[in-house]
Amino acid sequence: EAFEESWRPPFFERLDIFAVPEGNQRVQGIISERLDIILATIPDLMKQLETDGHQWIRYPGGGIYQFSWILNPEHPDFGPENEPLMDVRVRRALNHAVDREAFISALLGDFTKSPSQPATEGVFGFNPELEPYSYDPVRARNLLAEAGYENGFDVVVEVVVGTQIPNGEAVFQKVAEDLRAVGVRMELKTFPVPQYFNAVHMGGFKGQGFMMDFPVAPQMDALRGMRLHSCLWKTPWLCDPGDQALVDAALAAPDVVQREAITRRLMRRMHERAYMLYLFERVDSFGVRKGLEGFNGEGLFIQYDKIREVKK
Repeated sequence: EAFEESWRPPFFERLDIFAVPEGNQRVQGIISERLDIILATIPDLMKQLETDGHQWIRYPGGGIYQFSWILNPEHPDFGPENEPLMDVRVRRALNHAVDREAFISALLGDFTKSPSQPATEGVFGFNPELEPYSYDPVRARNLLAEAGYENGFDVVVEVVVGTQIPNGEAVFQKVAEDLRAVGVRMELKTFPVPQYFNAVHMGGFKGQGFMMDFPVAPQMDALRGMRLHSCLWKTPWLCDPGDQALVDAALAAPDVVQREAITRRLMRRMHERAYMLYLFERVDSFGVRKGLEGFNGEGLFIQYDKIREVKK
């Protein structure tokens, strides 16, 4: 309910928030004008909004979506099944095994691209010298054989579906299919959001990897994501002394030029050591009902106070 005595007068009497897991229902909610704002669903559905005079608004998310591996032997969920992933050749093989361009085109409407590193262009610390991992299943098999896994191995990855990742379930299945083609048998397990956050903060994963993003918003600084993906985290799944030395040096740098140079070195290290299975660069998209103006949702932070009904 609006607080009428606020120093900033309300423009709407109330705000109702609904959980609508099915993407098509969210889009239809905008088209029928039963909903005013929706989080992303698949691009083909979102295009229908523009056809009907509504808005499909997209912002670069700054970070990326990826599968994180539990690579810290001190993590409570680390076990013998994690050992194959400790070999950098295996992690590089997994990245070469995935045809990102195929699912970006078929499932994501070509509105994003393959990542070359955890940060994206325009983010402080982005390293422009890096290229995304190529799709090369032959190279992937050779790397697996070099590491002693010519027959592949089994791995369990936990994912959350129905979130802001558009067409997430189909993307995850495509990744599993590509890995299976080089002998890596990836089992996808879904878990609810509360269980996911508990595992991220305290442990309790049932697999060797999990869906995660590398967040840089709202600061748009690559170092922000390192709070999660380094020894700085309370229950770190990745804690490498070499990474941490660069993080500490960047945070202590006396000027911004040095800080950026060190952060770029860190991004190169993250790329070369293939700590994560890269999926795609994050793009946050929203559907907004026609008749509204002033919407801003960068970083998934919706500024409700700026939204207005267009006066007719």
